Amino acid sequence: TREELVRVNVFAKEVTELLRKSSNFTIDFTKFIPAYHQVFGRQCRVSSYGVAKLAEVFECIPNTVEVLEVGEERVVMLSQARLVEAVGEQVENVVKQVGRDKGLPLHVLESEYEARVGQKLPMARLNTRDVTEMVDLLHAYVRLGKYDTEEVVTPVDRSYIKSIGRKACL
Repeated sequence: TREELVRVNVFAKEVTELLRKSSNFTIDFTKFIPAYHQVFGRQCRVSSYGVAKLAEVFECIPNTVEVLEVGEERVVMLSQARLVEAVGEQVENVVKQVGRDKGLPLHVLESEYEARVGQKLPMARLNTRDVTEMVDLLHAYVRLGKYDTEEVVTPVDRSYIKSIGRKACL
């Protein structure tokens, strides 16, 4: 029904929020329901979404999560697109906090991210070999440039995009 679709969309946002708070943007399938209850203060009732099983709800939001078999365990993880968004926003925030106007030197990005976010950059999950490649992947959030003689990560200036959006609406 239309109401169930609205609830599924809300659930997708909640799952994203929950996985952003979890270690490495993943959670064991068996721990999902208790974690959901702890974070949101209410039961996760799959019948509210028009399905009978939790796995079926996840199948309804493939753009948000994937459920993978890891050994004998099932793991719920952010989809690649949502992972890029989550890490991009986190890296952008770290760069803004530490680098301010000058940006953040590339060689300290990993250590600053770990210090402020509490986990290592998920380069393997992003299928990137090094920090430079990861920053390129996160181009919607941060850019790599030069300041004096070193490579520096700076946040993307969205004010231009916002002004064009406002003008298009007029």
